[in-house]
Amino acid sequence: METTWKQVVLLFLTQTLPMPKRLVVFISLTLLCLAPLRAQSLSSLKWKNRILLLMDPEGETDNRNKQLLALQKLDSALKERDLLIFCYDGSTLLSRNLEPSPYHLPEQLDRNFQGVILLGKDGGVKLKTAYPVEPQFLFSLIDGMPMRKAEIRRSKKH
Repeated sequence: METTWKQVVLLFLTQTLPMPKRLVVFISLTLLCLAPLRAQSLSSLKWKNRILLLMDPEGETDNRNKQLLALQKLDSALKERDLLIFCYDGSTLLSRNLEPSPYHLPEQLDRNFQGVILLGKDGGVKLKTAYPVEPQFLFSLIDGMPMRKAEIRRSKKH
C-alpha cells in the first residue's frame, strides 16, 4: 500500500512535535488553505467581462435601486455584452442580487463617488457619471467600443 503525502504529514505532526507546536502548524496550514478564499480584485475579470459598478457610498438609495431594477430587466442584453453588475455600498462590493461579492473594489476607483462606473474588458474606465443612466445609452456606448464591434463581427460569422 502506498503512503500519501497527507499520511506522512499527519504522522510527522502526531509523532514528532509536542502539542503546542502541533497546534501552531495546524493553524498555519489551515490559514494557507483558506488564503484563496479571500476577496479577489475585479481585475481578475479583465479581458472576460465588462463591469458596471453602481456606486453608493451612503448605503441603499433609491437612485441605485432604480438603476439596478432597470438593468436587471434586460438580462439577455447584459449577457450578450458580457456585462456584470456590482453595487458598492460604502464598505462592501455586492453582487447584482445585493449579496456580498467575492470581489473587492479596485484601489484606483473613487470610493466616495455616487453614480455609475463602466469598466471595459481592458479594465479601463469607459464611463463615470451620476445616476440615472438609461440602459440603452450604456448598450450603445458598449456596442461602439472596438472590442465589442469585433465580438459582433465574430458572432455574425458563426
